[in-house]
Amino acid sequence: MTIPRCILDAVRNGAPSGERNGRAFWLAAQMRDARMPQSEAIQLLSEFAGNCSPPLPVAEAVSTWTSANREPARDPPSDRRASRSDVVDAPLTWDSVIGPGMVGDAVYGADYSEPLPRPSMGHVDELVTYLEILFEPEDRVSYVLQSFKDEDGKHKPMGKGVYGRTRSEMVADLRRYQAKGMPDLEAIECALGTWDTDAGG
Repeated sequence: MTIPRCILDAVRNGAPSGERNGRAFWLAAQMRDARMPQSEAIQLLSEFAGNCSPPLPVAEAVSTWTSANREPARDPPSDRRASRSDVVDAPLTWDSVIGPGMVGDAVYGADYSEPLPRPSMGHVDELVTYLEILFEPEDRVSYVLQSFKDEDGKHKPMGKGVYGRTRSEMVADLRRYQAKGMPDLEAIECALGTWDTDAGG
């Protein structure tokens, strides 16, 4: 049996904390729809669990197979681009009709499979992307690490914070600690300072 690429990609990519169970269930449903044997599905779910960050307990990942099989299988997922000969790979014009036979990630009529969830970036990559979208390389970026609670128990910024660093300096520090193999939150703490975790991030 040929395993659809979307399943193999999901197994290889794993999932970050907060998305592991949802993505495991999605994967189990795709394997159910592909009519995969239980032994093969459980093996791939176990592999997926190990590729998660942090790893998902194997029993938890495998339990999604049982949950997914409470519903009947749908049309199997497939790698249609490799098998459709009637698809013309051409750019769309203003007058193009969108429908069956489209190129790319479009849906082909009733033969439907859910799109693969985009793998999340790590915390360092997300922070770098955020900084690069909002600031120019030489812009000074201000941020506050400490807080206090007001009368209502809400956290408020405390002190002047950090205001002398450019975006380029911050990104360079984040990438340097990331390259040393530090976990993301530790790399951010080394690059930017220790923040008040009770106030959120």
